[in-house]
Amino acid sequence: GARSRGLSGTGTLARFTFVARRVGDPSLRLARALARDAANRPLGDGVFASLVEAGVPTRTLLLAPTPNPSQGDASLAFALAARGDVDLAVYSVDGRRVRTVARGVLEPGSYRFDWKGDDDARRAVAPGVYYAQLTANGKRWSRTIVHLR
Repeated sequence: GARSRGLSGTGTLARFTFVARRVGDPSLRLARALARDAANRPLGDGVFASLVEAGVPTRTLLLAPTPNPSQGDASLAFALAARGDVDLAVYSVDGRRVRTVARGVLEPGSYRFDWKGDDDARRAVAPGVYYAQLTANGKRWSRTIVHLR
């Protein structure tokens, strides 16, 4: 607690829980932390030890590709609530699999992969509308990607 001596000891000083209000970038960045000692003097960099514990997502979902539309790489991110077999692929509007982005058994967590606007043979694809599709544990999610040149 804070008394005439200030804070002392070891342990957790702060714990934060965040709730996603919309689909988008699932990351969190801390720009700056300001701290002062018992005499109200600023503490310098390196006085904090931090531990970031990523929580297990409560549901599986495919986030919106970023940037979208994309002239180069498009970032495809998803949250996986349970361990399972995952297939993340990009499809053309006619349903043809263009690129397999990720495939295999993954542990619960958040994942991000880049699609470079190419096919499985690493050839650039034509500009147009494509679909990112995530299949995980027997369910499917899809998102539209607009690829520009």
